[in-house]
This record gives sequence, structure tokens and C-alpha cells, in this order.
Amino acid sequence: MTEPIAVVFAEVRQALRVLVRRPGFTFVAVLTLALGIGANTAVFSVFHSVLLRPLPYPEPDRLVAVDETWVGVPGYADGTRVWASYRSYATWRDRARSLDGLAATQSGRSIVELGDAARSVGSARVSANYFDVVGAQPVLGRGFSVDEMDADAPVVVLSEGLWEQAFAADPGVLGRSVVINGASRSVVGVMPDGYRNMYTGGAQLWTPLHIDEARWLNSDARWLRLIGRLPDGGTLEASSAELTDMQLALGAEFPETHGTHGAVVRDLHSVLVRSVDERLRLLLAAVGLVLLIATINVGALLFARTLERSHEWQLRVALGAGRLRLLRTHLTEATLLALAGGTLGVFLAQIGVRALSQIEGGALPAGASVSVDGVALGYAALVTVGSALLFAVVPAWRMVRQPPTGLRVRSATTSRGRETLVVVESALAVVVLVALGLALRSYDLVLQQDPGFEPDGLVTFRVPLPEARYPSAESERAFYEELRLSLTEVRGVSASGAIDALPLEPGSVWPVFLEDRPDPPAGQEPQVYHRFATAGVFDGLGVEVLAGRDFSGDEYVSGAPVAVVDSLFAERFWPGEDPLGRRVRHFRDGPWLTVIGVVGSTAQRGLEEGLLPTTYAPGTEHEMSVVVRSDLSAAELLPGLRQAVSSVDAGVPVEDVRTGAMVVADDTASRRFDGMLLLAFGIVGLTLVAIGTYGTLSALVVQRRMEIGVRRALGATGGSVVRRVLSRTLFLASTGLAVGLFGSVLMSRMLEQLVFSIPATDLVTYAGVVLVMLGAATLAGLAPAVRAAAISPLDAIRGDGRS
Repeated sequence: MTEPIAVVFAEVRQALRVLVRRPGFTFVAVLTLALGIGANTAVFSVFHSVLLRPLPYPEPDRLVAVDETWVGVPGYADGTRVWASYRSYATWRDRARSLDGLAATQSGRSIVELGDAARSVGSARVSANYFDVVGAQPVLGRGFSVDEMDADAPVVVLSEGLWEQAFAADPGVLGRSVVINGASRSVVGVMPDGYRNMYTGGAQLWTPLHIDEARWLNSDARWLRLIGRLPDGGTLEASSAELTDMQLALGAEFPETHGTHGAVVRDLHSVLVRSVDERLRLLLAAVGLVLLIATINVGALLFARTLERSHEWQLRVALGAGRLRLLRTHLTEATLLALAGGTLGVFLAQIGVRALSQIEGGALPAGASVSVDGVALGYAALVTVGSALLFAVVPAWRMVRQPPTGLRVRSATTSRGRETLVVVESALAVVVLVALGLALRSYDLVLQQDPGFEPDGLVTFRVPLPEARYPSAESERAFYEELRLSLTEVRGVSASGAIDALPLEPGSVWPVFLEDRPDPPAGQEPQVYHRFATAGVFDGLGVEVLAGRDFSGDEYVSGAPVAVVDSLFAERFWPGEDPLGRRVRHFRDGPWLTVIGVVGSTAQRGLEEGLLPTTYAPGTEHEMSVVVRSDLSAAELLPGLRQAVSSVDAGVPVEDVRTGAMVVADDTASRRFDGMLLLAFGIVGLTLVAIGTYGTLSALVVQRRMEIGVRRALGATGGSVVRRVLSRTLFLASTGLAVGLFGSVLMSRMLEQLVFSIPATDLVTYAGVVLVMLGAATLAGLAPAVRAAAISPLDAIRGDGRS
């Protein structure tokens, strides 16, 4: 072994012996670092996987999402994005020179029959060029041809995962049949799971998107999601400009359907992560502050340890050790602490990432795969090395600046340095706690919003219908009415119905026309939310019928031209008038619907959107949400619910069983995600600050032991000593509070994404943070204060000079 390597090993062995002799110090330092590094690595893993990792396609930076926009539509800001009509899609696809390809998709779910079992999986209908546009290469077989689109051929492309589950990864799967939505389809290809398209929510199978031009070419329905690929050197701005010009031409030619629509082209990756982008950046900043607090704490511990070992340093100097040798020893100990903290931190990060990935309700983008990969491990290593350098720098600087023989001096400068670290820690913790307070306050305010329905006693589930067995709206309505009647026989069910989209979930936005009002100009139609519903749905949801009545079963089955409107709709369009008997329609050539009832308003697109005008009409979709009201729990109801569905059609699966409380929880998942993480960071940060304050005050008491003893000898009471120590504690905490609150005000624009119905400088939140910080500081300073009060004058004089 060469001499330099031998020296390194000797230093490491010596450092290990020193750390083992002080297990308490070592444990606190390693755990403190592990918490900071682990939290940082976990959040960075999510940040990297969601925001930084490229999409799993060739040249992903050329992939774009293409949408229409509303321009000059009442109630909506210009540029508000909507999906595309078929005419817009066909025009852009055939004429746009700024795109190498444009594909259409429509995502949903499909029923796959495997043996005697049927289950629903994510699916997508896609245009023939879809796989070419995204650049997906099949594991087996091929994608779709144009002829298959035109003929609506019974073919399917499977995901690799579904191929393995349904056919045990049999390479001879091509040409074999699988029953999807009640119809047999031939497998023509298998796509790798790594390709999975988050834009369609992680589909597991794809079928041809057959479009009936006679039906859709002149329709103003916007129902297609478009994904395109820019040519080499193409830009978003140039493509948006070209498509917007095309929309202007379409608007001039077809004013009723395209007169108020523009176009926008956006980077696909930014579209997929837009819901979490700024939130994850804020969380990464918050957890970075926690790591900085942890690093400062370990630095303070090492500094205190350096002072305690001053006698040892003097002996080593007397034996010939130079200042650089002492510095090397110190840095070796710091490095070992950092490595141990980093190793434990990576383990904690693995646990944290699994927990983050399993948070329900879509807090992360659909299809996002999060793991502690090589990049995250590299980040953890960088953070570990950076932390070691940072927390070792103050003691090392002190060691180099001052001879070892002087390390023993308990100077006022040393005390001020440690107190400054406490102030810095406190200020950093205040910023984290303000973010936590804003998140929790906003979450509570969101939960206080009136959803318009009664979550207690509500159980809901989905029943997707196979298209082959239910090919028409009439057959679907007959199924749901028979199911509603069957559910009324289930023990404990007091009401039931079905609706195409539950409150708090995205649904259709349609234009509305009133019979007693002149039609507005093309593109100026007021927009309202629309739901298809069965009889009994309002009782099932717990929505009050305010006037008139609900649909009857016969009206639903026949698709009668009737409608129910909510109270906001009635107040907006017929203020102070009786809406019953009035007629509305949703398209210029649509049927007139007679209003037969008025119900309470519900929050249709989430609690944060508030209550919005809505119409309901008898109608159906292939997949409706069934709602039942009962005093029994979901677990008690489920066997009866499954039996009721099976009695109508044994081939229809029961999926996504949730309670009303779960529906609300899903709507608030993102805020809960933020709150949970910030709560964890806040607790860790506050605990570390309390530990740092406690350590600083304990050292202060030891340093001033002689002074305290003299004061006691001169008549100072224990209470006055306690007050003196606590006053110093509160001074440090207050200074840190002032700095931290000022920093939070400066960061208010960044914190605005956390708030709902309150400003980012919310006084209640700030007051709460002040109380928490002062309370934590008081608790941290209480034990050192009591210890100081217990010092006797004689012991202090005898102990003078001892650490």
C-alpha cells in the first residue's frame, strides 16, 4: 500500500474511533443529515421524473399538443383552450406545412374479456398516423392503416403489459382475437410499455379512430385531442401562427362553427406537467431550505465538538501535528458523517418516493413513473458532498484562522457566531412554515366550499357498457333504467341514479339558446355545463329539487325532450321569473328541451371552480357513474351492488367504487399532496431549529457558568436566571422571525400558487407562524434555562475552565 493511501486509511480509522466514542453526537448528526438529504432526494426524484426527464419518444422536443382556442366568447378569456373539431383537425392535417404530422386521439376505457373475467383498462382511439407521429416502434407487428380507419376495422394494438397478462407474452399473438367492448378484435401489434403515452392517461390498448365525416364535418363539437410533430427547425410560434391563419379562413367560410376560434401549438412535455410544474419547483425549494437548516445544525455540532476537543488538539500540536494535519482530521470526520447521512438519506428517499407515487387522486400526471434512478443518486451524492463542505467550513475556517492552542478560548465572537446560525436557521424555517401555513389554510378553505351535493351516505361506481351489446343510445338507456330499478331492491339503498360525470369532475361545456330570446351572433353564445342523467340521480346525489320535479323513468328511457336546470342557471337567464315550462336548446339545430325542474347548484369542475350554471337532460354515455344513497358503508353495500349489476348483465364490470368523501378527496388531491409534503418539511425544519437552539443555549450556559455562579452569589434568583436565558432565546427567535417573514413577503409571488381565497401575505398564517416559532423557541430554551438556574456559586467557581 502506498504511503498516501496508508495515510488516508489511518485518518479514516482514527475518525471512526472518534465518532464511535461519541455515539450520541454521531447519531444526531447522521440522522439530521439523513432527513435533509433523504427529503431532498425524494422530492428531486419526483421533480426529475416528472419535469426534467424527456418524454419516451424519439426527438421528444419536436412533439406538440395542438388545440383550438376561444376568441370573443362571453364568460371566457380570449385564448382559452378547447379540444379540436373534426373540420379543424382535417384542415390542419392536410394543409399545415409547419407540422410533419398531426394525429388525433380520444381516450377512455374499454372492457377486455379474458376467459371468464371482464375488466376495464385505459384505452384510446387513435388516427392511422398516431404511432408514426409519436415515433413509437412496436415490439411486435404494426400500427394501423388508413384503410382500417375508413372501414372501422375490428383490429387492436396492445400494450406490452396487457400482452403479457392476456397472452403470457406469446410471440404468436398477432392475428389472435381478443374481446373488447363485447366485440372480437384481431391483434395487429404490441407497443412497448416504456412508450406509454401520458397524454391519453397511460392507455393499455389502442383501436382505430373511425370518424363519420357526414356527421362531424359540419359539427361545432370539440372532441378531438391532437398531437403533432414539428419539422426539423420548426418552432411553436411559426406553427401557431400558421394554424391561426387557417382558423381565420375557416371562420370566414363557416362563421357559425368556427367564427370565434383560434389555434395554439404548445410543447407536449409542458402540457403534460403544467398542473404540477410550479408546485414541484416550490416544494423542491422548500425541501432545499430544510437541507440547509440540517447542514447548519451539523456545522454547529461540529463547531461545538471542535471546541470540546481543544485539549486534544493542543496535545496533538505538542506532539508535532501541524495545522493542516488537524484540518485533514476534521474534514475526514465530516466526510464520514456526510457519507453515513447520505447513505441513510438515500434509503429514506426510496421509502419517500414509494409513498409519493402511491398518493391517490392524480396529484402527479397520469402515467408518470417516479423512481430513485441514477440521476437522483447523482443528485444525492452531490448534495452529500456539498453538505459536507458546507457544514465543515466554519470549524475548518476557525481551525486554520486560529492556532489550535487558541481553540479553547470561549470568546464573545464564538457565541455570536453560534447565535447567528440559530437566527439563520430560524429564518429559513419561517419561510417553510409560511408556505405550510398557506397550504393548510387554503386546503381548509377549499374543503369548506359547498360542493352542492351531500357526500355523506353517497356511494358511486362506474359501469362501462360494451359497445357491441349496447350499440345505440336506446339500448344504453334501457340498461341504466333497469339497473336503477334493480338497485332500489338492494338492502339499504334509499335512492339511485346515473350521470355521465359526477360533480367535481370534468364534463361537457355546451352553448345554450333560449326560446324566448333572440339567438346571439355566431360565437357569442353563452356557455354552460351540461350533464346527461337518469331518473333518481338528484336524490342519489343528495341535490335538492327546488321547483318542479325530476325526470321520470319513462322520460329517461324514451329520451324525452325535457331538461332540469340548476338554480344558478335560472337566476342568470330568468331572474325573478318562473323557469318551469321555458324551453332551451344547446345547439342551433338541436331539439328544444322543456324545463320541468330546478335543482340546487353543484360544483361541476372542482371545489375551487365554485358553483356553475348547469343543465341536465335524459341521456347516456357508454360509461356512466351510478350513484346510490344509503346509511350502510360501501363495504356492506358492494356485494348487493355487484349482484344488482349482474342481474341486468353479468358481462358488465363494476369499477371505481368510491364514497362521496373519496370523490371530494380526489378533487383536493393536489392540495393534499402539497400540504402533506410541506407538513413533513415543516416538522423536520422546526425540530432541527429547536435542536439547534437547544444546543446553542446549552453551550452558552456552559460558557457562562462562572458568570451565572457569580450572579447567584450576588443574590440573583433562579427565576431571574431563567428569565435571562429565555429572553435571549426569544431575542434570537424574534430576529429569525423578522428576517424569515420579510423573506416570505419577498417570495409572495412564488407562494401565490399555494393559496385559495387568501393573499400570499395572509395575516392569520403569519400570526400562526409567529406563535409556533416562539413556542418552539421557548420549549427549546427551557431546559438550558432551568439548568442554568440550578448552578450553585461554589460549583461554578470550582468548575471554572471545564467544558
